[in-house]
Amino acid sequence: MDPIRSALELARTLSRLGHPAVLVGGAVRDLLLGRTPHDGDLATAAPPEALEALFPSLRRLDRPGGTTFLLPGPEGLFHETVSTFPGTLQDDLARRDLTVNALALDPRGLLLDPTGGREDLLAGRLRFTGEGADRLREDPLRALRLARFAAQLPGFAPTSDAVRCCRDFPFPLGTLPPGRRGGELWRALGTDPARFLRWVRLLALRDPFPELPPLPASAPPFLRRTCARTSDPVARAAALLETLPPRDPPAPAETLLSLGWPRGALRDLLTLLSLPRDGENPDTPAARRPLRQASPENLRRWLLLDSLRDAAPSPNRRALREAALRRLALPSRPSLSPELVRLLELLPPPLRKGAVETAEDRAFLEPGMGFEEALVHQLRALSPPRVDAME
Repeated sequence: MDPIRSALELARTLSRLGHPAVLVGGAVRDLLLGRTPHDGDLATAAPPEALEALFPSLRRLDRPGGTTFLLPGPEGLFHETVSTFPGTLQDDLARRDLTVNALALDPRGLLLDPTGGREDLLAGRLRFTGEGADRLREDPLRALRLARFAAQLPGFAPTSDAVRCCRDFPFPLGTLPPGRRGGELWRALGTDPARFLRWVRLLALRDPFPELPPLPASAPPFLRRTCARTSDPVARAAALLETLPPRDPPAPAETLLSLGWPRGALRDLLTLLSLPRDGENPDTPAARRPLRQASPENLRRWLLLDSLRDAAPSPNRRALREAALRRLALPSRPSLSPELVRLLELLPPPLRKGAVETAEDRAFLEPGMGFEEALVHQLRALSPPRVDAME
């Protein structure tokens, strides 16, 4: 069962028991935008005591602005549920961060929109509910969430009033719990990190992650290239961390652990950051040992990042790369189809040699991306008129 059907079924159950409940927040926003929601949050008039009696297996969550629970829904799905008791649903929606998140849908399909969120969705506006200064005093993290939503929702931008409120707000975000701040950074890595960094700067959010070196004002080219080639947040996080200024001594692994990133992803990230880089590690048995121990998924990430760095290929780099390819049981020089050979023959010899070498470096970037796709991409970048004319 998908999370929206599960959440609405749970809302119907609560309503039948005398506790009206509605779907709220980002799920409603995404449904109106034609996007696929990944979860379904609820708000209910049921007091906390009634929820605890009805759902003994629920979990209480620490959330600003209200009592929140994880309630079990159909087929084992759990849903964040806010108890609006003793207030009203309108009170709950009015306290939410942005108007586009202050929307509710009842089990009959009726849309509740007390703050004008649907109009803001149509206009691509990100606007605080009520007075922005009040929302930020209730939860300063909302300034960082505003930057993240500007990166997450294509074509959306904060209003001038929202920008002014963030710039005038004096609260040091770095003093908030690192797990809450780190969660926003992790979610931003899955959206448009370049846009996120830009809005962190435009909103004048000063040092929101003191655990890390200062974030750049704009995304470095290496991070942009990585984001253009993969949506994998582990590879994107590695590219971001690699572009940050080095610290002496380096930050320990506990620093990343404190940011509350998913444990499995963090384990892969730390392993990925420990793998050898060209110019840093000679081609020795000690350098190859981490490559032998890395998971296939991390080897593919390493090949991706290695192919996107600015450094020119060296014998050391190629030797390490070929060791990783052998571990994956992949050929170091895939054969070309007759069509691709024909396209390569159209290029002048210097361009032809560079296209083949570069495409081979990028041939095994990530699961599902074949060598021919990488080569066609590279040919288009090198000679668009010639290749496009032949298609």
